[in-house]
Parts: sequence; structure tokens; C-alpha cells
Amino acid sequence: MSRADIRALALTLLLLCTSKAGADVPIEYHSGSLLHALEWQSGAQEKSWAVRSPNGGGYSYIVPNIGGSWRRYGPGTPTATSNAMESLNLPLLATHPLTGNFIPMLADRWYSDSTSGITYFHIDDDASWSDGVPVTSHDIAFTLNFLSDPAHQTEFQRRQINQDVQAVIIFDPSHFAIVHRQEHIPESIHSLRPLPAHFFDSERPWPSGHDLEPSPVTGPYRPDELNYNAVSFRRIQNWWGDKQAFLKHRFHATDINLHRSTDDAFRAFANGEIDSISSDNRHVLSSPWAKHLTKQYKIKQVSCSGCPATASGVIFSPSVTRQQRQSLMTALENRTAHFIVPDFDLFYPYTQAFEWLRPWAGAYAEPSDMLLRRLNEGRYDAIIISAEMTRDTPEASLKRAISGIDSFGDIAALPDFTYHQYLVWEWVELPEQPLVSAAGLLNPFDAVYGGLFSVNRKARAEMLDKPERRESDTPPAVINYPKKN
Repeated sequence: MSRADIRALALTLLLLCTSKAGADVPIEYHSGSLLHALEWQSGAQEKSWAVRSPNGGGYSYIVPNIGGSWRRYGPGTPTATSNAMESLNLPLLATHPLTGNFIPMLADRWYSDSTSGITYFHIDDDASWSDGVPVTSHDIAFTLNFLSDPAHQTEFQRRQINQDVQAVIIFDPSHFAIVHRQEHIPESIHSLRPLPAHFFDSERPWPSGHDLEPSPVTGPYRPDELNYNAVSFRRIQNWWGDKQAFLKHRFHATDINLHRSTDDAFRAFANGEIDSISSDNRHVLSSPWAKHLTKQYKIKQVSCSGCPATASGVIFSPSVTRQQRQSLMTALENRTAHFIVPDFDLFYPYTQAFEWLRPWAGAYAEPSDMLLRRLNEGRYDAIIISAEMTRDTPEASLKRAISGIDSFGDIAALPDFTYHQYLVWEWVELPEQPLVSAAGLLNPFDAVYGGLFSVNRKARAEMLDKPERRESDTPPAVINYPKKN
């Protein structure tokens, strides 16, 4: 198909799409008779980064909070459970961790026409939900309209969709296209993680009807049990992704268990009942408790100064004075234990990275979607946000993350707070060259960076039989990532 033919097809589709009213994101159904002529891409030239490892064994770790709902979105999110459920739903496409090029996930083929601002997708023929129902184009259209409906309290997603998506075109159950407002495909589209329309189309009220019954997922683990202190997931046997080039040879654990951070959970870790603890406080490994564990037991220390690869910074209101700005930045950079600025409100993400801000007067933790809403409405003095690092400066990465916000003051990058430290029993085996990323080294779910580690069941049994080091043993040195040549 020539470029002129593609543009003609795109114009026809645009006219058809804009003619339909009703849904927040217009949906049009159209013949796919010309789709075969598109210059489809498949990422076939890219190489997998996974290395085959033994399957089996459970993996458990400690998280700050579990939450009381299986929902990915809406009131009370984000939590460790909602983050896991989001990760367990694959995006349409991902970017290769080494080359940065698009690779298939739910979609196995795509074609993006920057002239018309339309990207075409084909859903992998094997892609299915964990209840066995195939993933279809209807799921895509349903997701865009569900998340853009104000009644569903998904404000951040709604704003992204309204900013980026003009219409969705359904050709058949496997082929669809999204008309975007930018020339090139925006991240909100290629990273879209669909909802199962057949599950949400039921009589369950939103959000209460979705709290205790988990929705099906497209990833390698199905939701299992949820309570106040723990949440568990079980590996799907014969998962469709095990045949996909960039998903196979990963996700080795048979079950994943997340435990809420409590004294009992830390005792369970010391007893070998939980496999790892992670922290984004660079001083955690120097604590007396951590030193005692690694000296007495077969527990290793892992430090990743590049995990996660995010930029954090402060967005200031235009009304903030220079003196207030300097005072706050000094306190943040020095991690001052207590801080007060009269008549000044600081809002920060409800994540472990910023728990140390709790004692501050006038500092308030909120979910990320609430922070962006507050930023968009101008109801703040200062807001801390985090964004995925690009090849630009941290300030540029932060500006990119809030590009949809009309007005804000100065942006000041924070020092490296997002810094992963791990205490890990030695039966957990990292790959020789793990990928340094925002997902961390031991993420069990992430579509690109997750599931690269494995659990040595034989070593676990032997270590649990004799967990203590001999007096003559020297605790292993801290394992640092990224490794230096």
C-alpha cells in the first residue's frame, strides 16, 4: 500500500470516527480489507534478554502496604496489590530494555502512521485472560471508555486518554486502530493495559463490587488470596506468554507472596519464611539489625544505585518565594527529621521512598493520581513527583511527565532517594547480568524487567536445615549493581 493510499484510508477512518457521538472515546467499526497491505512491524529483529533458569519454588517479600482491594484503579489505590495487578496485565507494546525499540506484548504486530496520527494493532492470536477468554479489540475500546468515564474515579487515566486519544477503530476481534492527537504514538497508547470487558460488563457495581473479586489478568500469575497482611498469586500453567519471544524463559517462581511490613513479617524473614526485604533507603544495610542478620545467617546484601531509574523532584507553585524554595530544598536534600514552613503545604507520593517525610508539619502523602489532579488544579505550594528517567536531565524528565499541566512554577530535581537495597536469602539467584531498571532487581511481575531471578529449591532446603553461618565464615561483600567493569 502506498503512502497516498494509507493517508486516504486514514482520512476515511477519521471522518467515520468523528461522525459517531455518545462514548467519551468515539468507537467506529470498519472493514479490515486493506489491513494486509500495511507495513506491519513485529520486533522480530530484536533479541531476547532472558536466560533460561530452573522453574519452581515460591518467592515472598515484604511491602509497605497491602490494601483491601484487588482493584487496579479507583479509590484507595495505589497499593502493593493494585501495583501487582497492574503489572500482571500486559501492555500492548513495550520498549526493549537494551535498544529502546518497540517489542510485542499483547499486540504481536503494529503499524504507526505519523502522517495521519493513527496506529494499527493486531492482538496476539494466543493472548487470553487468566479465565481462558481471548483478548479482543472489544477489550481495548471498553478500557478506553471505562477509564475516561468520570464516574469511575480514574482521573489520572481519564486525563491522559482525553489528552492523547481521539478515537478507536475496530476492524475485527484481533485488529484495531487508535487515532491519537500527536504525530507519534504516545506512551499512554502503546503502554495501555486493557481491562477484561466480559468481567466488567457484569452486574458488579464499581468500585465496591470489584474489591474482593479479582479480575482476570493477561500476565503469568493469577490472583489467589488477599487479606489485610498478605496477598498471593499463583503461576498459570501453560500460560500463553510462555511461547512469546520476549516473555518466555522468565517468571520462574510457582507462587508469589507479598507480606505487609510488620514486626511479625520481619521475624518471618529472619526465620527464612520470607525470601527478601527491599528498601529505597541507602542506609538500610548499615543498620545494626541488617549487619547482624548477614553476619549470623546465610543472607546476602544487594545494593542497586541505579534502581529504580527514576527522577524525583519538587514542583513549586508560582507563588512560592525564593526563600521558601531554598529552605525546603535544603531540608529535603539533608533529610531533615522535622521541618516547618508556616502556611506552606507540601504533598508527596504515598510510597516507601518518602515515608521519612511523615513527621514534617504541613507534609501530606497522597496517591499519584491525586497529586497530578492537585497539580492540574493549582492546589499546592510544592509537590514531589517521580518520573521515569529519559536520556535527558532529571528536570527534563520531570517536565515531560507533567507536559499536560498548563501552569506551574520552578522544578528542582531531588538527589538520589530512589535507591534499592536488598537483604536476600542466598537461595534466591540473580541472573549474571540483571537489568537495572525502575522495576528493581527482584520484581516478580514486570512485563520487561520482571521474573529474571530464580529460587534454588535445593539450596533453600539445605540452608533452612542449617541457616547459620559458621563462626569461621566471612559474610559476603555487598553485591553492587550496576556492576563496574
